[in-house]
Amino acid sequence: MQIILACAYCALFIYFIRKIKFFQSEEIPTSWPIFLFLLKVIAGVLLGLIYTYHYTDIKTTDTWKFFNDSKIMFSAMHEHPYDFFRMFTGFDGDSIELRSYYERMDAWLNTNLLFNDNKTIIRLNAFFHFFSLGYYYVHVIFMNCLSFTGLFCLYKVFNQLVKNASKEILLFTFLFPSVLFWGSGLLKDSLLIFGLGLFIYQFYRFTVDGMKIKRILLLLLSIGLLSVIKFYILILILPGIIGWLLSKKFAPKKSLSLIAILYILFFTIAFNFHYLAPEYDLSAILYWKQFNFYGYANAVDSKSLIEIPRLGLTPWSIIKNVPSAFFTTLVRPFLTDIHHNPLILLAAIENLLILCFLAFMVFTFKKPDESNRGFFWVSIFFIITLFALIGLTTPVLGAIVRYKIPALPFLGFIILSLTRKRIFN
Repeated sequence: MQIILACAYCALFIYFIRKIKFFQSEEIPTSWPIFLFLLKVIAGVLLGLIYTYHYTDIKTTDTWKFFNDSKIMFSAMHEHPYDFFRMFTGFDGDSIELRSYYERMDAWLNTNLLFNDNKTIIRLNAFFHFFSLGYYYVHVIFMNCLSFTGLFCLYKVFNQLVKNASKEILLFTFLFPSVLFWGSGLLKDSLLIFGLGLFIYQFYRFTVDGMKIKRILLLLLSIGLLSVIKFYILILILPGIIGWLLSKKFAPKKSLSLIAILYILFFTIAFNFHYLAPEYDLSAILYWKQFNFYGYANAVDSKSLIEIPRLGLTPWSIIKNVPSAFFTTLVRPFLTDIHHNPLILLAAIENLLILCFLAFMVFTFKKPDESNRGFFWVSIFFIITLFALIGLTTPVLGAIVRYKIPALPFLGFIILSLTRKRIFN
């Protein structure tokens, strides 16, 4: 029954891809989006199988923790619907009466909202149960509908900004191996891609033809999603987005200056904000994030633990390690980091491909088109700040690979913006 239902929902979304104008483009064959969606579904199913038959401890596996926690929540729907309503909406969600549900869950009681929030993905899975009959791989289909839409939103924006590269942009947006694999599973990564793509697309449409009610609502939805999934992603891209908007309105030729000033201003405020609110000491937050990551990796005997520079409690201890942190995220894992782990092998090959693409870019270099200069700098600063943050706080290669996937489509956009040659032209 699970296979039949999954195939039915898959066929339904393929129908939507073929019929909805948003997913259509005269510059790419109509079969390509369908093929990419099916490829994502296959990747999502493969991820589920790997974390069922290879990594078998479902209590330490995110995809199964989120799914099984949602089953506990949804189980209240029939016998105690008011309990379900409170858990699902958060209205009176801290009631002592709900504690028995939360204590049976493996991922709900997570309070690290700056870096991760698990409750949204659990609630979304609980909503999926209304249509899935409780089948895991049907949830995978639903999640891929969202992540595919998010990636297609990014493609629509990139395609407007880079000339004569529609097919290349589509492939660079969807087919980075890490994006394809981790961004297709029943994980927060897939929902993050949806929220980020929707945010970028709606903001871009605002700069082109103004704000409309529908656009405002979708923009607020995307901001809300990013705020509760991984707040730091929104924070890291927002100064660039604001600078891009200001440069388009007032100084199109000063986009780099405006965006750089806003990032400098943002980090100056962020590192000094503890003088106003002592509980928000960015240096201390990053220090304890790294410290706890080391502790967790040692506790579970992580096979992909690496040594990164240890942070102190001062801004300088962070600033001085930014370059090495950036390059750690960019190039690790190496081929020497594999240690019989096929997922690390996949990531190492991906890094080699990225380095090859960057070298090809250098040899076929051209200046970015003036029309995309502002968003080009947004992408540059987003990648630098995200890679630096990951490299500063994350000493586990598997986590580095997952955490950097939101930036990879932007990296593809940068490479194509600076490259004269086209594969399909």
